[in-house]
Amino acid sequence: MASSALSIDYINPFIEATVETFKTMCSLDVTREAAAIQHGNQETSGLTGIMQLSGEANGSIIINLPDGVSLAAVAATTGTSHESINADVVEGITELSNAIASDAKNRLEQKGFSFHISPPKVVVGRNHVTSKSGAATSILISFRSDVGSFSIAVSLKKG
Repeated sequence: MASSALSIDYINPFIEATVETFKTMCSLDVTREAAAIQHGNQETSGLTGIMQLSGEANGSIIINLPDGVSLAAVAATTGTSHESINADVVEGITELSNAIASDAKNRLEQKGFSFHISPPKVVVGRNHVTSKSGAATSILISFRSDVGSFSIAVSLKKG
C-alpha cells in the first residue's frame, strides 16, 4: 500500500470520528480546517489525550484541546460547567478521547483493518511536548468549532 493511500485510508476515520463524536457527545459542530504533515515534535498547551495504536500500523493518536475548548466540551457533555481544569474535566476529556478512538477503530474495522487502540492518557499543562512515534508519518489535523479550535495528530507507520 502506498504512503498516500496509507494516509487516506487510515487518517479519514479519525477525522470522521472526531466530527461525529463532538456532534453526538457535545452537541458541537466541528469543521476540519486543515491537514498537514507534521515535522518534528509539537509543543502544546491545554489537555492532550494520547493513545497508542498497534496492529496493521503502529503509532499514536494525539488529541489536543485548549483549556477553553475542554471546559466547553465537558460542560456540553455533562451539563456541569467548571471554572477551571480539574479532575472532572480531565475525566471528561479522557472519555471524549476514548470515544473518538473507539469510533475511529470501528470505522477502520469496517474497512477491513485490524487495530488495537490503548485507553487514553490525558496530559494537562502548558508547553508540553508531544513526540511522534519513531519514523512514522504524522498528520496534524486542525478543527474549528463555536467554542474554539483544536487539533488531532495521527502518527502511523505501517506494521
